[in-house]
Amino acid sequence: MVQYIFTPWRSRHDLLAIRSQFYPDHHPPTHPSPSPNNQKSLAVARVATWMHRTGCPHLVESTALLTAAILADDCSAGESSSSYAVRAAYAAAFSRFVTGLLDSHQDRARKMSMYGLARSVGLPAAFVELRHQATHEALPSLVRLRGAARGGWSGFGGIIGGILRKGRGARGTGRGLGMG
Repeated sequence: MVQYIFTPWRSRHDLLAIRSQFYPDHHPPTHPSPSPNNQKSLAVARVATWMHRTGCPHLVESTALLTAAILADDCSAGESSSSYAVRAAYAAAFSRFVTGLLDSHQDRARKMSMYGLARSVGLPAAFVELRHQATHEALPSLVRLRGAARGGWSGFGGIIGGILRKGRGARGTGRGLGMG
C-alpha cells in the first residue's frame, strides 16, 4: 500500500531556495539578492509559513529559530536593554533544537540519557549542558549562547542537502524528513 507523506515545500526548487537563503555564503542564490540578512529574514518567514501549512522537519524549523535569534541579536547590537530578550530568544531556540533532535532519537522501550543520545548522534556534550542550564537554571551569558547557537546553526548547512540527496525534496515523498 502506498503511503503518502506531505511536505510543506512544493518542489525541490523550494527547498534549494531556502538553503541558499539560509546559507548564502555556501549556496549562492540563483538570482541577485539584496543582502544576506534580508535573505535570511525571508527564509525565516517562509519556514514560519511552512509550519502553519503542515509539519516541517524539526531541523529546518530549528534552523529558522536559531537564524531568527541571530538576526534579533544583530539588530539589537549595543542596546543593553534588549540583551535579556535576545538571551531568551537564543535559549528557547537552542533548547528546542537540542531537545527536539535528541527526542527524535529516543527509543520508547529503552530510555537513554540526553548525554547518551547526544553521543550517539554526534552532538557535543556542551550542547546538552547548555540546554540544561537554559531550561533549569539562570539563562546562560549572551557570549556563551551566541557561540553555541552559531555553532549549531552552521552545522545545519548539510541538513537540507541531506534531504535532497535522499530524494525527499518532492511533495509526497520521503519519511522522517530532516533527520539526517
